[in-house]
Amino acid sequence: MSNHQKQIDWRSVAQTGEYTFVFIKATEGTAYKDAYFQANWRGAKTYGLLRGAYHFYIEYLSGAEQAHNFISVVPKEPGMLPPVLDLEVTGKDRMAMIREIKAFLDRLEQHYGMKPIIYTDSDRYIEYVKGNFDEYQVWMNSSLLPIQWSGVNTWTFWQYCSRGRVSGITEFVDFNVFYGNRDELNAMTKQSSA
Repeated sequence: MSNHQKQIDWRSVAQTGEYTFVFIKATEGTAYKDAYFQANWRGAKTYGLLRGAYHFYIEYLSGAEQAHNFISVVPKEPGMLPPVLDLEVTGKDRMAMIREIKAFLDRLEQHYGMKPIIYTDSDRYIEYVKGNFDEYQVWMNSSLLPIQWSGVNTWTFWQYCSRGRVSGITEFVDFNVFYGNRDELNAMTKQSSA
């Protein structure tokens, strides 16, 4: 969820009984803060949804400064899903971008005590994640079932639709599925890298 969905009626969302978790946009780059984040963060918690926050990564900005922006907005709370790096861009200097992504991920892990999740598509997965960030859980964006490399499942969450409809939300939403059961999803809120 993000400012694109505008004001959300979280009671209506929860009353459908169809949704277990939600990821909410918090920040973008080094300065942008989603105007609806705080209301969405509170609303999802009030109505019993597991929630996590994500940051839209800008390729030409400092990873550490982007992490600072995210940390300044997203509270460290029990019961939250791991923070998410939304990686949808391609940088001109691949190795420099990998270094900045690492700085971002390291800072979030240090602050939240949880290894972040990387949201990306198959192209960015191959270009930046595979071989560099294999220890991170991946949230794949694909209209097709994400492929598996080397016979190993590479995704934890899968965004399979970007034009979903949900009661209580007037705009289209992304639909996602978790690769696991409810106990495994709940366990993600308790993970710690410490």
